[in-house]
Parts: sequence; C-alpha cells; structure tokens
Amino acid sequence: MNVRDRLVLAGGALVLVALAASLIRPAPADTLGSASPTPQPAPRYLRDGVVGSVATLDPLYAVSAAERDAIALIFSGLTRLGPEGTIVPDLAEGWEGAADGSSYTFRLRPDARWHDGAPVTADDVVFTVRALQHPAFDGPRARQWRGVDVERIDARTVRFRLSTALGAFLHATTQPLVPAHLLGAVPVVERRDSGFGLTPVGAGPFALAEMDGNRIVLVRAEPPAGHGTPAEPRDPLLPPAEPTPSRDGRPRPLLDGLELVLYATSQDLAAAFARGEIDAAGGLPPELAERLAGGSGVRNLRYPRTVLTAAILNLRFDRPAFRDARVRRALLLAIDRRALLRDLLGGAGRVATTPISPASFAYDRTASGDVGHDLKEAARLLTAAGWKRGGSGWLRPGAKEVFAFEVATVEAAANPVANAYAERVVAAWRRLGLRPRLVAYGAAELAERRLIPGRYDAAVIDVNLGLDPDLYPLLASSQAITGGSNVSGYQSAKLDALLEAARGQADPATRRARFTALQKVLAAELPMLPLVFADYRYLVRETLAGPAPREVSSGSDRFWDVLTWRLADGPV
Repeated sequence: MNVRDRLVLAGGALVLVALAASLIRPAPADTLGSASPTPQPAPRYLRDGVVGSVATLDPLYAVSAAERDAIALIFSGLTRLGPEGTIVPDLAEGWEGAADGSSYTFRLRPDARWHDGAPVTADDVVFTVRALQHPAFDGPRARQWRGVDVERIDARTVRFRLSTALGAFLHATTQPLVPAHLLGAVPVVERRDSGFGLTPVGAGPFALAEMDGNRIVLVRAEPPAGHGTPAEPRDPLLPPAEPTPSRDGRPRPLLDGLELVLYATSQDLAAAFARGEIDAAGGLPPELAERLAGGSGVRNLRYPRTVLTAAILNLRFDRPAFRDARVRRALLLAIDRRALLRDLLGGAGRVATTPISPASFAYDRTASGDVGHDLKEAARLLTAAGWKRGGSGWLRPGAKEVFAFEVATVEAAANPVANAYAERVVAAWRRLGLRPRLVAYGAAELAERRLIPGRYDAAVIDVNLGLDPDLYPLLASSQAITGGSNVSGYQSAKLDALLEAARGQADPATRRARFTALQKVLAAELPMLPLVFADYRYLVRETLAGPAPREVSSGSDRFWDVLTWRLADGPV
C-alpha cells in the first residue's frame, strides 16, 4: 500500500467517524434534506489541431495524418515506442527472441481488454497479421509482414517465425491490433466498407466517443465492470526493466480525453491556434510554425524525424550520365545544404550527411564523410570525370551537345516544402553551369509513372527510412528490377553485402559497427544525394505538461508518452 492509498483510507475513516456523529446528533430543522453530493470537476479535454480528413479509423487502412493520430490513441500493439529509441511492452507483458533472430515469442498481458470488455488474445494477433498478409489486402502496411509466419501457441501466447532475421522486427510489433471477434467474419475484400472504421473498438488508452467531419472526440478508456481498477501510470521516461517489464493493470492516462480538431489547410490550423481555440498544433509548415512559436505561453517542441529529403539520380545501365561517383559528388558539392536547413526549415532539422539520420542509434558521424559546399571543387570533379564546359553548359564525355536534364519533384500543392527543396537544388546546379529543368508532378504520377518505371533523370523526394533504418529496399541490387523499391537502379555487390549485414539480427554493438561500415561506403559511392532531415514541430500551450520529444517516424508517434500528459491551470 503506498502513501497515497494510506491517505485515502485515513480520509475515509474520518468521513465515517463524522457520519456516525451526525447520526447520533439530531440535525437542525433548517438543514434537514439539504445534503447534496460533492460536485465532481468537469472533465478537461486536450484540444489538438491537425490538418486532414477522416475516411476510416481502421488501423489497417488509415493513410491521413488525422486518421493516424486518432488510431495511435485508440489502438495498441504488442509493443510501443519507449524513451531514447527503445521498444517497450504494450499489450504484451514481454517477449523472448531466439539468439539468431529467427523467431520471437510474445506473452499477452492477462488484463488486456478491448474497449467492449472482450479479452485481447493470441487470436487477435494472428488475425491482424494474416489480414495484412492476405493477397486481397490493399492497405498501406503489408510490406513489413512479408516473410513472417505467425502461430498461436495458446490463448495468451503467440510466436513469429521470420524467413529472414531482421534487426528491425520489434518495430513492426508496434502495429496496432484489431479485434478478431468483431472482424473475423468479414472478408478482407469487404473490410474497407465494413463500418468498423467509423465505429472502431480498440485496446488503447482512449476510446472513441464522437466523430464528425470537424472533430474526433476521445475519452479515457476505463476498464469494463468486473475487470479491476487500472494501475497508476508508469512513467515512460524511466528506463524499462530488463529484459522486458510486465505491468500489473492497464496504465491509466492522466488526461480525461482529447478532441482532435480537423482543419482543411495548414493556414486554418495556424489561425485557430493563434486565436487560442486549440491547445496544440502539429505538423505546421516551417514558416507558420516559426511565426506562432514566438507567441507568449507557447512551447515549440521539435521531434527528429526519420524522413530523408534526397536527390535521387537515375543510375540504371541505360542512363550513364551520373554513374561516375565523381559526378555525383560534384552535384552534392554544388548544393548548400546548411542554407536549405536555415532558409526552408528555420533550422528545425539536421543536415543529412548520409541517408541515416544523425538522431538515429545507427548514425556514425566519423563515417559520414560530410561533403561541404564548394562550387570550384565541384567543377574540378566534373572535369576530372571527363566533362567539358562549353559556353552554354557542360558536355558529357564524348558528347557534342550540352547535357540538359529534367529534375522531377512533387507539386507544391501536395508538398510545398519538398517542392521548395527541388527549386533550390535546380538553382544550385545551374550555378555550377549545368542545365537542369524542374518539372513538378502529382504524387501518384511521380511515383507510379516516373520513379518506379525509371522514366526520369533526377528527382528530389522524401523517403521515410523508419526508426530502425533499413536501406536494403532502397539500394539493394535485387530491388532494382522494374517495379522494385530501388528506383535509382543502383547496383553494387559490395554495397549489397553491407546492406544485408546491417539489416540482420545481431547484438546492438555489432549492428552499430555494421552500420558504420555501411555509411563509409555510402559516403564514398553516393548512390543517392542526402540533403536534410526535417524535424516534426509540435506547438503546445504552456498549460500542457508531459510531451517529451524523441525520434519519430510520423507525427502520430508524438503520442508515445501520452499517458503522462496532463493539463494544468497555469504554465508548467
């Protein structure tokens, strides 16, 4: 029994004594019948603004930021993000992994319940994974579950067997689970329209109370009658016990609830925050975030993201222009990446010296081979590679005409920041004397008709490498086939071996050493030109306590420590 429990019991004893005295002593006539229950404080909801709309709250099909934010609060996975890049138990009480990383066995918490009171079981885990693996599944999360076999051992135990041992597998187990008892009879091809996405039942810290086109109201999920009292929340900032902690009872959020307020544009969201209508605003473009961050009573939280902005070059065998590493280095030297960070992000991010974020456990600064900004050295490298400078531009070796090429990117309406990066890159290459031409495409056309089939020269795009950075899909030779993820078409047997080793299962020290070796080769060969990693900005009032930045893969990861958030009457 802790001190607070003792105080509660002592207070209860005093109340009983006082009640007994009042029964013995007659009450005055003018007070008879006037007793009333102690008023309870009205619940306080955090009002969090987000840009986007909601079509579904089914975690297997969600794509918009608003959908992912709500799902992060309504649903839970076997594991969740912890402090300092860790993965900690959530619906699982712990796990055991084979030494070679070929299998993992998870044990579910005995108190894990869906919001309708049904227990969370191994059947739910198996159902979720097999739905993601189903040939008819057309949602966005299937890739990470390829080559994984899932097996029910008993009602609370499930085992995963991996065809290829991956060091990043535990991150996949943060996948939100869905209830088999509600969805098991619905064919996969009918899931999108089943209605579950509008009346979701999760097992996360908050439950859906109300939803319309303007807002999503979530309330603290209380345990169903007869299932005990929730335990006090464990501070997620504390390091987890070894090897994996079990928890007695479901942690109870300190917030009564959240209201996710939906806005059509970033400008609408910024205006609402400026008027004081919401307590927090996430994902604003840099210029709007900077403008609001200077306001009184506002904190500007910056979460390092795993999203790399890079210049991708077409390096297929039938596109020889950029296949000399000296040419690629010259192109990178021409770009002032620190100016990109300063001018386009207001300094809220990091220069990318390799495709691995400086915020990642895998990053090694000494191996990154940072390339500065030097137009003279860039011109020297082009000359050394056999290029010749004419009156109107550079000529490739053996060519009689100036080399002109297209730089593809996404339309400004879809991603204004990425489009602005591309404009800066094109301007930098023109200062070097090259003749690039910027062409903006819709997001789907850029990916499906340009990048994947290899019909482009160069492109400036965003790539999300994940919290455990896996460059294999992006750069491995086996992925350079038509339709593969290696859209640059780069192929190198040396790099393939390092990519394979870095993604494999090993102890943390060995994996870091493998990533160091990989980064040295990436710095030398430059199969892609890394530009910047932008931070995710989260503006909050000073009355909100608790949020602590850590590296995130998406904006919804900001809720990793939401159990400790609380609203105060004044600045905290």
